[in-house]
Amino acid sequence: LIQTLVFITEYPVAVRGTFHERFLSLPQEVLIAPMKGHQKYFAVKRADGDGLLPYFVTIANMEAPDMSLVERGNEKVLTARLEDAKFFFEEDTKRPLEGYVDSLNQVIYHKKLGTSFAKVERIEALAGFLGERLCPERQRILQRAARLCKADLVTQMVGEFPELQGTMGGIYAAQSGEPEEVAQAIREHYMPVSAEDDLPESLEGAVLSLADKMDTVVGFFGIGSPVSGTSDPFGMRRRAIGILRVLLAKNLDVSLLEWVGKGLEVLGGLVKKEPEAVRQEVVDFFRLRYQQFLLAKGFPHDTIEAVLSRSFENVPDLYRRVETLHKMRLEPDFE
Repeated sequence: LIQTLVFITEYPVAVRGTFHERFLSLPQEVLIAPMKGHQKYFAVKRADGDGLLPYFVTIANMEAPDMSLVERGNEKVLTARLEDAKFFFEEDTKRPLEGYVDSLNQVIYHKKLGTSFAKVERIEALAGFLGERLCPERQRILQRAARLCKADLVTQMVGEFPELQGTMGGIYAAQSGEPEEVAQAIREHYMPVSAEDDLPESLEGAVLSLADKMDTVVGFFGIGSPVSGTSDPFGMRRRAIGILRVLLAKNLDVSLLEWVGKGLEVLGGLVKKEPEAVRQEVVDFFRLRYQQFLLAKGFPHDTIEAVLSRSFENVPDLYRRVETLHKMRLEPDFE
């Protein structure tokens, strides 16, 4: 937001405005979204970090003769936005999050990959596959979180503020009486959104994130829409890097070959190419992403190549092998 404002103002002047305290009953994220996303305002946090204050800071492009007019004008606009957000929140919470799941049948995820409801079913299957291998004692929480993870897409709040998807799902899950572990997993399942973004903290959130991202990657390769050159309209490179980062950070022992195979099995008849060929394409795609990831970490190309050319299944194990070989090469008698 700071960078955006730097480039859209020539003579920046900060103006503090206020809004009614009754809006503070809304979740913090619901207040920040219209301020930051729609109006380019800064929210104002309490000094102790416990919530927000009923203020905002906007950046004007010049010093007006009467800055109070600027202040009142911005307050009026924000009040209307917050009234909308309050209405959406109150309407959405009139029914539990579970009540929105069936409506995903009316939302097309992709014309060749079916509805968002079909995607949820695939995520459930992949989360179950990973859960059996990584955290069998948490399967119940995982399956519940997978069932509800996309339900907020059909709420009014996310319809108005798409950047809140996942976040609102977690909030509405908690409002609906779901366990905190379920709400947290839903909040975290889009993470990481970018190469530098925060990773899921909970294991359930990590597994759900992996299941969602892998379904997307395998799905688009399966229907014959792989990444080519600079074209990556569905952000598959970003998702692949996200998968690698989560596997490494959580040290998750899972066979990439088996996992991709499960993704193809879940897609079933939607796969338009020979499944084994698709699996090899996907694994090669991950291998290339991993090579670039390891190069960015400072490992030599030939060390990476020596390890990755032997096998490509367990991502954390491969990292340890590259790291170990790199240290061995530094020994004076290695050659």
